[in-house]
Amino acid sequence: MLKMYHYLFSLVILTIFLLSCESQSTTIPARDISLIRLDTTDLSGRLVSVLLDEYEGQLYAYAAGEQQTLQVYEVSASDHLSLIQEIKHTDRRGGARALTSVSADDSEYIIMGNKANDAIEVYRQQANGTLLLINSTYDTDSSYIGEVVTIDHLTIDGHSYIYAGGLDRGMSVYELLPKGKLQHVQSIAHDSLHYVHGMIGMTTLERSGRLYAFTGSFFDGGVTSYRVAQDGRLEYISHISDDDELYLNGTFSLTATTIDSSSYLIVGHRHNVHYGTDGAEKDYHGDGINVFKIHSDGRINPHSTVTDDEQLRFKGITRIELLSLSDTEQYVFIATRDDQGIQICRLDPAGILRPISSIDLGYAVYNGMTIKKHKNRYYLLVGAYDQKRLEIYEISIAG
Repeated sequence: MLKMYHYLFSLVILTIFLLSCESQSTTIPARDISLIRLDTTDLSGRLVSVLLDEYEGQLYAYAAGEQQTLQVYEVSASDHLSLIQEIKHTDRRGGARALTSVSADDSEYIIMGNKANDAIEVYRQQANGTLLLINSTYDTDSSYIGEVVTIDHLTIDGHSYIYAGGLDRGMSVYELLPKGKLQHVQSIAHDSLHYVHGMIGMTTLERSGRLYAFTGSFFDGGVTSYRVAQDGRLEYISHISDDDELYLNGTFSLTATTIDSSSYLIVGHRHNVHYGTDGAEKDYHGDGINVFKIHSDGRINPHSTVTDDEQLRFKGITRIELLSLSDTEQYVFIATRDDQGIQICRLDPAGILRPISSIDLGYAVYNGMTIKKHKNRYYLLVGAYDQKRLEIYEISIAG
């Protein structure tokens, strides 16, 4: 019997050793991620939204914000930003937001949220990289695109759907029809279940063959998950509110991803203690970033958090972008308005964010950041909100 116990004990030790070796052999060390500035250009107003898009093999940059115009740049072979078009879109204060590229109807579109005019504008990309306005859809009594700041999209069975919201008390869904027309599909009003009052962020994800959407509400201080039906409509699943353990007061930016067969929702916040609104939180309890696990039925549960400290840049998170190098290696770029820079983290397959480096930009980023892979290079476009400047970087990846 004693020999049997010794045998079992040895077998357990051997198993632990082998599992440890396997774990170590599959662990990928974090890479050295840095930015190389390629070019910078001044703007006429405070920059809020930026987009990098490839059209017919050429890379273009788009910039909008609290100015009255939308700028279009060609990224030259020498990585310089060359202004090729400036489009005046309003005479009113408020500017534009939510630049999104959509392929539909054998055409390439840029869709913009015109915050100043309470409208969604559809532009068709031209052969020379310029844009042509082909449709403007305005807010009505049955929609919630007043002061629109957020636009996302999905393609389902060949149909393109546009999801839009902003500082209004709800959100609306449209189908993008041929020739750029937007047909209203659904509107969702803010209530105790639907956190869409001040929808500053939205993201979508496919999980177990189903499509899901997630909205972040600035004024509600929380996140809502939806199932996406075949006709583009959203069906409520669940919501999560801010509490003392989370950082959802003033929920701002969010993104969803799948890594090593597990899906996660990453949520940041721009706490709204500085805003004189009826939805401002009464008790500010710090800064941080949340990771939620997304289950196969679309429910989200708190999974992990990283709390701000003197070494991190988590104050006033306004944009989250993913750099995915493989199914198991993903990096998270977190732009901040208050900390005036970018915090880079690695997301491991267990759903834990591990900070690896901070970048001091020296200016506030107010949503204006995006990442695009083009010809085997990774570009980052970022806007200096307080300094009215647009900058393009190459992301250097070593290791």
